[in-house]
Amino acid sequence: MKFKLFTIVAIFSVLVILLIGCKQKGLEGAWIGTEVEGDGGGEWTFTFEGEKCKIESTDGLWFNMTITLVENTDAKQAELEVDDSVMSEAVGLILKSIYKIEGKKLTIAVNDPQSSDMVPTSFDKSWDNRVFVLERKK
Repeated sequence: MKFKLFTIVAIFSVLVILLIGCKQKGLEGAWIGTEVEGDGGGEWTFTFEGEKCKIESTDGLWFNMTITLVENTDAKQAELEVDDSVMSEAVGLILKSIYKIEGKKLTIAVNDPQSSDMVPTSFDKSWDNRVFVLERKK
């Protein structure tokens, strides 16, 4: 259950990061992606509108989040708060993340809020953070 909750929260984090980038970098719309070395969730669809985002998986998971950009940092950072979810225990969790945009690809690393309150330091998957790679949906 903890792993599934973390997966959901991580996915929402990705969505929130995308929302932030969306507003500032023209990323609004839908993105499709998967978790790097992920164990569940299948394919994910991330839809961004303003400061809100919705994430849905082919496995029936969904999350609504609000994004707050963290300013004055070396890496692009965002905090993601879960507003609503099919998993009620995820509501209210705040995830810390870093992200990068390379052409039409977005890469996001997000912490596990139940294991660490630290911002990820790399885009490598580890015991306390997860990594997602997304591409703009055409």
